[in-house]
Amino acid sequence: MPLPGLRRPIRRCAPWPAAALLLGLALGPPPALAGAWTAEPGTSFLSTAAAPDPDGPTGLRRDRYMEHGLLDGLTVGFNSNQVIDPGQPGRFEGRVEGFVRARLLQSETGHVVSLQAEAGGGVLKADDGADMAARLMWGKGFATALGDAWTEASVGWRVETAGDEADRALGAAVLGLRPAPGWLAMAQIEADLDGEAAVRGFRGARAWQATRVSLIAVREIGAGDSLSLQVEATPWSRAVADGVQVRLGLWRRF
Repeated sequence: MPLPGLRRPIRRCAPWPAAALLLGLALGPPPALAGAWTAEPGTSFLSTAAAPDPDGPTGLRRDRYMEHGLLDGLTVGFNSNQVIDPGQPGRFEGRVEGFVRARLLQSETGHVVSLQAEAGGGVLKADDGADMAARLMWGKGFATALGDAWTEASVGWRVETAGDEADRALGAAVLGLRPAPGWLAMAQIEADLDGEAAVRGFRGARAWQATRVSLIAVREIGAGDSLSLQVEATPWSRAVADGVQVRLGLWRRF
């Protein structure tokens, strides 16, 4: 999902998809939304979504995210963004990124802290070099009058290992709610801050490479399967001006 001047999607804190809820033990997010939580050993989550890609031949791309609980407190996974080109169905053009998430702390009061390491780069894309990132993630589940809820936040740093892009500071915050059985709702904000600007301190709007605000609704349609609808915008962004975009996705837990 090459973005002008940014060349990659803002990683979802997993946004967009991430880990697993310890059912019956603590309040928290469902398996597709919990960036700070790790997946239960042996369980997997897969999401596939169609998203706008103005630079592609069809105007669409295919986003995938998968994670697997490898051990207790340890999750591995990847996400990819693939240009949809009916003329070359066997050709992969886009970006692939792998990650490892390790739980550092899980308290009796519902707090979870994890560390995530990432590495990725473009495939058949000369303008998307390799990079690495690390994120510190925090999350907490709690009860409200409207239903079970959770919140999480993360901070990180991305290092460019190829190309001439500047390193970037990363940040994200999420608020989620289960308003009714089979339904989920989430509000999310993600930001990339130019690394040099982050070191100097905030210096106005031009310091922001990209900021993405998202509203997400999810409806369970069967055992382990859900449909997602996401509306997102990119305000306060220097490098990205995507306007308002809509994404449709399918989530599967197994």
